[in-house]
Amino acid sequence: MRINWIVTYFSGYGAVFASLYYLYLTANWTLYLASILWWLVACRLIMQVIGLHKYWAHKSFDTGPIGKFILTWGCILCGTGSPYNWAIHHRHHHRTADKEDDIHSPITNRTIDTLFGLWIFKPDSWWKERNVKTVHRDLIADRNVMHIHKYYHHYWYALVILTAIFDWRITLLFVLQPVGLNIVMHGVNNYFSHTNLIPGNYRNYDVSDNSRNLPGWTNLLLLGEGYHHNHHAHPWNYDNAEHSGEWDLSAAIIRKFFDKHRGRLGSEYKRKGSTV
Repeated sequence: MRINWIVTYFSGYGAVFASLYYLYLTANWTLYLASILWWLVACRLIMQVIGLHKYWAHKSFDTGPIGKFILTWGCILCGTGSPYNWAIHHRHHHRTADKEDDIHSPITNRTIDTLFGLWIFKPDSWWKERNVKTVHRDLIADRNVMHIHKYYHHYWYALVILTAIFDWRITLLFVLQPVGLNIVMHGVNNYFSHTNLIPGNYRNYDVSDNSRNLPGWTNLLLLGEGYHHNHHAHPWNYDNAEHSGEWDLSAAIIRKFFDKHRGRLGSEYKRKGSTV
């Protein structure tokens, strides 16, 4: 239901500012920085970039049962949607990148919609006009994915309530704040990786969309996602760093802890059935 997304997204936005206000009142830098580290490593790097994006949206690597469990159920910590929900949107973006039907391109949508993820609230008619494919057999075949998709917000609300009972600061800083930060960071990456606004952006390949690689320093927060142009050229490759001077932290984590083949398949993984 759209009301669930309204509650999730705007509580996340509000929590970002509320967390800063908490820091202003208490000067508890230890707790605040711990929450930022939790968001950056657990919620952003592992669950969103590696789990939702590179594993479920692109199926760019194989992992074992423990890795799959973490990357499937951990998405609840992100607050930004189930693997099914996230994957169908992102796969559609790759099929229609910067064309009329792209759901979150800054080229074809309003800046505010792309930056703050407001496209998620568009009416049903808007989605139908863009021909978003909602039947993906690889996702439907996975029982855990479909279970989480059906009960996603039930689990998320339970997480909010249980942490609030234990300590409201955990709810604010470690549950709600990461939602807002994930949405904003995802929107910022989408926006600036498809425009020519950041000095030093560049392209390595001749692709039909407007994707750009951002300067290396941006990956301190984007964690390798700033090489968006490389990713659009080779979406099946989980390592977006393809040239000298580029680095992708998420790829190093995948290769060390999640990829069963430890990178031996490389870009040849496309032949095994990468989804995009």
